Amino acid sequence: MKIWSGSAGEEIENKFYDNIIKNDIEADKYLIKYEIINMLAYNISMKAPCNVIEALLYIYKNGIDLQEKLEDVHGNIEDVIIKRTGFRNFRMFLSRNEQVHSDLNLFIIDKIIDIEKIIYNIIKSNSVNTGSIPGYTHYRQAMPVSINTYTNYIKSIFYNHFIDLDNFLKELKEMPLGYGSGYGSFSPVNFNEVSNMLGMEKRLKNPVYSSFRYIKTIERLLYIISSLCVDVSRICQDLIIYSENDIIKIPLKYTTGSSLMPNKINPDYLELIQGIAAESISMLSFAMQSELNKNTGYHRDFQILKDRTIFFINDFEKIMLGFSDLMSGIEFKGDGIKNDAYATYNAWLAFKDGMDWKESYSYIGKKIKNGEALKEYKPNDFIDHIDINIVKNKIDDNIKNFIIPRERLIETAEKICKNI
Repeated sequence: MKIWSGSAGEEIENKFYDNIIKNDIEADKYLIKYEIINMLAYNISMKAPCNVIEALLYIYKNGIDLQEKLEDVHGNIEDVIIKRTGFRNFRMFLSRNEQVHSDLNLFIIDKIIDIEKIIYNIIKSNSVNTGSIPGYTHYRQAMPVSINTYTNYIKSIFYNHFIDLDNFLKELKEMPLGYGSGYGSFSPVNFNEVSNMLGMEKRLKNPVYSSFRYIKTIERLLYIISSLCVDVSRICQDLIIYSENDIIKIPLKYTTGSSLMPNKINPDYLELIQGIAAESISMLSFAMQSELNKNTGYHRDFQILKDRTIFFINDFEKIMLGFSDLMSGIEFKGDGIKNDAYATYNAWLAFKDGMDWKESYSYIGKKIKNGEALKEYKPNDFIDHIDINIVKNKIDDNIKNFIIPRERLIETAEKICKNI
């Protein structure tokens, strides 16, 4: 049973939709619990029969096998509710648009919190090393940098992306349910009450703008993730170069052997992250092109974007889970610094001894050409302070503000069921 069966449109089977429906069903498997959470809040506010709440709780705890013939998570769950309870006002006056938006919002909220936890583990590591490694520009050794400065650079990247993610999370506090198809809702439900049960807010009144936020939420998420991915891909390239030049040793579990050449140990994990980074840019481009030249309102091709976003974020989270373990397992051998990487320091010494800058620059250049050894130095640690407690507190607050209210909602539903 389709949730829109009985409309003016003809229900004609079209095999050319099959692939889209299959992909949608696969993506919707990740939205089942969020659909249940949203429908629990909606139906409790609607004062639906207790057996409806009981049926929703049953699905929440036991899951459901989604059937392709019912097209999506909404049709599948409604089919179960009707068969178990006979209740046919389950999603009264709700559009598919606002339901998809609401489910996806909760999914994204949880994914962001999970990614924040990964970032926390990356930046909380307290590895301290007194050694130095070469810095590179143009893929050539430039000047030495302390290992502590370099690892702090990595932590700083993740810290600043954490702040971006956390700020975005605040935007997701707005509950989408209640805008209908984007032009208003006739639902009798109190959506402020529904949002409170979900730990959300209902601040926006304009249904057109509320609906517009659906595609913008996906774009914003993909922009933040792709920006992080690009930065991480550059770190991965550093590590690939360092490992090839025997400056670091990558843990063996993040490498593979060659299928042909016994001498090779390939940095496959780092290259996979770079592949995910490339995909993140294509996903962002896909999102923006999906919206390009569309009139205001929902369009069916947004369904493809929703599905691919779910798959992509899951892949991104899985591959990033290993990054903190990778970083803590890297052995910095230090050194590997070529003689000419000390050129700027030696030019500074010559300048300090009385040469003008141009003269000292040429003087050191000639020494390098003649193969003379330059004076070495140990670079200072330049470390920006990162307050790990800020990160931990923000994660704790997010769990308190987003996750705990849902747990209370389940408890409320269970109490209602005891009265059956």
